[in-house]
Amino acid sequence: MPATTQRAALLTSNVSAGITLAITGVDKAAVTRLADHARGLPVSVTTPVGNVLPNEADAIIYLLDYNQLSQTGNALLELGQALSQQLARWGKELSPGQRPFFLALYNWEKQAAVFSLPQALDWLEERKRELLQQLSSVLARCGMRLKAGFGSIQCRLWAVSLCEASELPGHASLTNFGVAQLLDQAVRAAQQFRRRTRKQKQLLLLMAPACLVLLVGMIAGLWFLTVRLQSGSPQVPVPDDPTVFLPPVERLTWWTDRGRRLLRWEDWRKGHALTLDWPGWLSEVQRFRQAVAQLPQPISPEAQLWAQALADISRQLTRIQERATLLGAGGDESAFSDGNRKGAPLAFVPGLLAEPHSTRETFDAFLVELKNRLERVQRDFPMAITDREPLPGDLPLEVAEDLRQLAELRYQAVLEPVRAEIRRQVLRLGEGKETIAAWRECVQQGWLSGAARRELPYWLAIIHLLQLWAGRQPVDPLDNLVQLVLQEYVPLPLGRMFLVWPTNVSALPVLAGNTATATPPPVFADPPDELTMILLSAGQPQTVLLYQRVPAAASLDAQEHTATGCTAGPCARSADARSTATGPIQRYEYRLSTTVTWPGECFRYRPGVVMRIQGRIRDTSGGIWQLSWSEREARSQVFGFTTLELTPRCHQLDQPPESGHCLPGVRLELSVPLPLPDLLP
Repeated sequence: MPATTQRAALLTSNVSAGITLAITGVDKAAVTRLADHARGLPVSVTTPVGNVLPNEADAIIYLLDYNQLSQTGNALLELGQALSQQLARWGKELSPGQRPFFLALYNWEKQAAVFSLPQALDWLEERKRELLQQLSSVLARCGMRLKAGFGSIQCRLWAVSLCEASELPGHASLTNFGVAQLLDQAVRAAQQFRRRTRKQKQLLLLMAPACLVLLVGMIAGLWFLTVRLQSGSPQVPVPDDPTVFLPPVERLTWWTDRGRRLLRWEDWRKGHALTLDWPGWLSEVQRFRQAVAQLPQPISPEAQLWAQALADISRQLTRIQERATLLGAGGDESAFSDGNRKGAPLAFVPGLLAEPHSTRETFDAFLVELKNRLERVQRDFPMAITDREPLPGDLPLEVAEDLRQLAELRYQAVLEPVRAEIRRQVLRLGEGKETIAAWRECVQQGWLSGAARRELPYWLAIIHLLQLWAGRQPVDPLDNLVQLVLQEYVPLPLGRMFLVWPTNVSALPVLAGNTATATPPPVFADPPDELTMILLSAGQPQTVLLYQRVPAAASLDAQEHTATGCTAGPCARSADARSTATGPIQRYEYRLSTTVTWPGECFRYRPGVVMRIQGRIRDTSGGIWQLSWSEREARSQVFGFTTLELTPRCHQLDQPPESGHCLPGVRLELSVPLPLPDLLP
């Protein structure tokens, strides 16, 4: 029996009368084409056109035009609005959750035709991931989320080809791609949803008598409990404590050993040794603390010694538990006793920064929420908010490092709103431009001259705590920024530079919209032989510094490279995460060959001087490219040395640097770290 006949027979055997499959979309022709393929299916097919989601459909297939999606974002926004309205309607009607919703991408064949079939499939998966992120963002703006519950949907991303063979010459494999599989899965999902709908109706009919029986049972139970209490019959508790029948000293010994095992994280690694089961460990510590609090008071001297040891271990576990909870190690569960939805874990999580902080109103709202969260922390986590001590020595190094990295992430997240406010103040004083005069006016007479410190006491308290938890030196970030702005010049050791270069690094294309490049990105094995630094100052001739590469290169540990890499520019954060280097990471030294008036000394960099760095590199096929650190991508146009922290781009010799590709993992270093304050926007 052919596969199609077997599939139709299987579906027919399980179908129930009245199952409806809706095929909808803005393009009527595409909807009609897919509906033609659905003829003969054991379901009723409806084809509404437009952003219409049928209320009674058991499964919905929504066709989304890839070309229209990549050109404008209106299609996805209109779908999100229609979907949010329909989700609200289904929720009010208590409709069964997880209704099948297939978001089918079509009209993508011409973009994927330049790839081989495996490459096209990978390309499609990447587009679908981007589409899911965009849809989640649109629904979030509409106040909805893809989550379980009454009236929810189970969103499945699909890609289909509705083109005939004549429309795709030379690519017959893409003809009607994914159509049969989509319809097969849609029919199966519709059948399952119809069965759940029927079952829910049956359960609703049984709910009233079940509630009545439950109420009668509760009344009978309360009556029975009252009679037992009045009769005074002895109660034999069933304790959760496995040591309840042991002598006091043995009980204290057992729980002390249990606490030490928790402190050493024995049996709390999930999957393998490098994956930490934070939620399970935190729950077990909470149960441990509750059980220890119910232990009887020690009487004998030996029991008092064990009780003191147990109290010390319990205190150490409490410190770690509270710190991990506040940093969000256990997930997004609520961390406060009042159950506030914004209280999930503390004021350190990025959830506090969900809205843009480009206006004074949003910044004021941020400060109010920060104050409220800090007050709840002082109430619910009194030990953590005053915790300035190092972590216990018995704690495994990987656990302590995980907490340190979490604190570093939260530190950067809490800095960001204040950075945005500082930038807004400087641009206001500079009439829309960043100038050194605007910076110094902001420091000497503006917001940074005193108002910032009066408005940010709670923010500074959190910043100082996170600095300690992240292993940083406790410094005042406001003072550091003010000192940099007031400096007449910044000493920079430009006598030599170091270039971190992964062998066989592959360029990372930066796509405009959702368009893909037809040619594979270039691969570079060796760094440039020479680097040129150009210093530009208004009204002054440019200064050109030439650097020659020293032949020897030092190997750099890959873990150190990832941990210390600078991230700036539009693609730097993703560049490190998606590095495609296939060889070891090398560190090359470049020495200044231009004769200067400051040999062996630091260059006196004055704010306002623009810094640009260039070099020539050759790819593995012999092509010549320009390697550029462009000043236009630096985060500050006044402090131009921020160009040094960028991820460079490779581009054609006749093209601007901004049109090029990022080189992930490549970065420039000086002999000392760049003097960048944490609050520099």
